[in-house]
Amino acid sequence: MHCSRVRTAVSARLDGEQLPPGVTGGQLDAHLAGCADCRLWRERAARLQRLISAARTTAGGADDGAVGGAVGGAVGGAFGGTGNDPAAAPAPDGRLDRLRRSAAHGDGERP
Repeated sequence: MHCSRVRTAVSARLDGEQLPPGVTGGQLDAHLAGCADCRLWRERAARLQRLISAARTTAGGADDGAVGGAVGGAVGGAFGGTGNDPAAAPAPDGRLDRLRRSAAHGDGERP
């Protein structure tokens, strides 16, 4: 299974959504057990999710755009960058899943 597919499944799992068609929990867990890059990505995505949740709580009902701006600098750190990477900037609609996918964009895929 390619890392990009695993990361999409990890994103779904973190969001409490169903795994993508054709991906089982066992396959996902097996890939994560053998792929340090995807395990690190999962840890960073979970950290990002916690940061966004905390920002939403702190923002007291602000819209997703404001929340995204509040955590924008932390995004790069969560994904190993400097925070100045436009590809890692919060998505305009504030959707965490899109943010995770954009952060993974361009990563080399491994089977």
